Amino acid sequence: VIEENDPQPTVPPSPNIIPPNRLLLGNVHPEIVEIDLFAIFSPFGTIKTCQLVRDSYSQKHQGMGQIEFESVDDAIDAYQLLSNIELGKRKLKISRGENTPYPITKKPSRCILLTNVANVEELDEDLEEDVVQECEKFGQVERVVIYSEKQKISKNILVKIFILYVNIEGATKAQVKLDNRKFDYKIVSAKFFSEDIFLKEFPL
Repeated sequence: VIEENDPQPTVPPSPNIIPPNRLLLGNVHPEIVEIDLFAIFSPFGTIKTCQLVRDSYSQKHQGMGQIEFESVDDAIDAYQLLSNIELGKRKLKISRGENTPYPITKKPSRCILLTNVANVEELDEDLEEDVVQECEKFGQVERVVIYSEKQKISKNILVKIFILYVNIEGATKAQVKLDNRKFDYKIVSAKFFSEDIFLKEFPL
């Protein structure tokens, strides 16, 4: 459910006091509205509120807002995978009130994690072949793991695609080219993922 009440105060609260299931948004494009944000964030879990801070006179939003999930885990997934996603030629800024350890890393790795490529209804035997074909444009792929993860509270199923490249160079090219790429009606997220944790979670 999207709530469009004009939030008070007119600026988001300090990240030091916000609950861990709430995300603060910044640099939101003027043409992006609540329903757009809801469509982008809702695959990660049940959303309690989705609000943009609006001018009391013009009712135009001021480029900032907040999204609150039912689940902290869902908020963490959305934060890690959608930070700096490009919306309307602007990179969306997302902050949280609590830094939670997570295997996504800014440091280049042989492993990248793709999300928002497919939903669970679109999983079929051809998906892995299609992913390998696309990803090998950037370098030799060693392994592909397609993993469906049920969120703890919302019970939504998030499809994660892990790509392990033979070398970091291939993974780096793929991350740059695939992150924020539009695919069908989705915007793909491509982030570096800890190679050590990937090999631990998905041993040969």
